[in-house]
Amino acid sequence: MKRMFSIVPLVAVLVWSAACASQKAPAETALKAAEAAWAEISAEATRYVPDLAKGIDDALATARQAFDRGNYEAALKDATDLPAKIADVQKALTDKKSEWTAAWTTLGSTLGTGLTAIQGKVDELLAAKKLPAGVTKATVDGAKATLATAEQAFTDAKSAYAGGDYAGALAKANQVRAQLAQVATDLKLDMPLLKEAGSALADSAKETIQGVMEKK
Repeated sequence: MKRMFSIVPLVAVLVWSAACASQKAPAETALKAAEAAWAEISAEATRYVPDLAKGIDDALATARQAFDRGNYEAALKDATDLPAKIADVQKALTDKKSEWTAAWTTLGSTLGTGLTAIQGKVDELLAAKKLPAGVTKATVDGAKATLATAEQAFTDAKSAYAGGDYAGALAKANQVRAQLAQVATDLKLDMPLLKEAGSALADSAKETIQGVMEKK
């Protein structure tokens, strides 16, 4: 009887080991699948939704550690939970990129026209024999230099957008917007919409500049 009792723990260990071993392959498969799915979007997710990306990185690390320690049951559970979490991050990433795209469309479609319109006014003032009240040659020269910087920034913004750097594109576009607003202020142009990223920016620029030229 004593011998039988002494065998029971050994049998239990063997059964437990067999159960763990039976979960090793599924755990490894699930873990590799999760790692592969995450590899496809991790770079963009880290850029645009960093907090969510860190959550996935941490969860993968936990599952991998469990697997390496032989805790295949925990590794399998963690790895099985990951696809749904990765899908949530993918959706968040898609939503964020849509926000960037919408914002860029608004800015990019208007700032180019705003640049052209204000450049026309600057060229007119550079050629004028008499400047409007409150506008000096130094002011016009400064506006010309600012516009040159704005044009380069706009080119950089378009390049950034084409390369998928939405945050960089919007940052550059906002720089252009601020510079156009500054030029409008310096040249005493009544263009309040230059301070906003509205769809009416281009029309406002055209109408205002045409009005100023007609009044001169």
